[in-house]
Amino acid sequence: MVKLVHWLRGAENMKVFFDLSATENNNRLRGVGVYAKNLYEGLRREGKEVVEVVEGIEGADILHYPYFDPFFLTLPYKKHKKTIVTVHDLIPLVFPKHFPSGIKGRLKWLIQKKLLDNADAIIT
Repeated sequence: MVKLVHWLRGAENMKVFFDLSATENNNRLRGVGVYAKNLYEGLRREGKEVVEVVEGIEGADILHYPYFDPFFLTLPYKKHKKTIVTVHDLIPLVFPKHFPSGIKGRLKWLIQKKLLDNADAIIT
């Protein structure tokens, strides 16, 4: 988070849009939800114009997807703006016996991996 804040510090008048939709479920009170909320608030404290994506991305300079799940489609198919993706945990890929994904999960991982190639920056 600190590196991203420093990177954005030099970009004046930059509008960052956050897609927080994937963190509105049971993740909002733990891990990725807490991270996304703290990053969002940290950038606002730095004076950056940070907007939660509700409908549309018009006016955004950067889109940030703070939640990447290898077995669910959490990234957009089309890239419209500069994109930052945060990848938190890929343990299920390292230990597949403990985290069975099934056929659909494996197919979604292939799609997600390809969509991740479109990102301009990846935070891990």
